[in-house]
Amino acid sequence: MCGTGLITSTHTTGEPARPAPGIEPSAFRIIQGALSNATRHAPGAEVRMEVDHRPSVVTIRVANASANPPDRLSARPPPEDTK
Repeated sequence: MCGTGLITSTHTTGEPARPAPGIEPSAFRIIQGALSNATRHAPGAEVRMEVDHRPSVVTIRVANASANPPDRLSARPPPEDTK
């Protein structure tokens, strides 16, 4: 994904342990899919990956900021008619 110009940051917490069979490839595919979606649907947005290792759980969070935030004024609904 680095070759696409995607800006990423990674934050890892906990102590990585030997995962149960199937966890590592699943985690890889989840992250791969999330980065692919960010590239496709939010080009130019910075992506933050968080991986939290616990004894029996690995939590993955991938989030991106909006590359082009909407204009707040145009995003508001029109005022109601008070006649």
